[in-house]
Amino acid sequence: MQHYYAYILKSEKDVDFYTGYTKDLNTRLHEHSDGRLVSTKDRRPLKLVYWNACLSQQDATRREKNLEHCKEYSTTCWYQQTKSSTTHVSLLICYPSYYIDKNR
Repeated sequence: MQHYYAYILKSEKDVDFYTGYTKDLNTRLHEHSDGRLVSTKDRRPLKLVYWNACLSQQDATRREKNLEHCKEYSTTCWYQQTKSSTTHVSLLICYPSYYIDKNR
């Protein structure tokens, strides 16, 4: 079964985030790392901080748009990293600005 992936990269240069989707995550990550993609070539090095496997391209694009909206809607995104035997997985937890300001 073909999967599609929504993902977030964090630029270690400008500390900003990039969201995208692809059907081949490993190839896309190499394209980002090698500077072959105009959207991120000047923002390297990049770190994969979140990815989500989806069953269809439509689901992946919907998830990407949701992640993009989450970045715009919140002032802060926290990442909780967990380590498994094969990979690092990050969970994105976004809080609306009013929630963060109210609970400081």
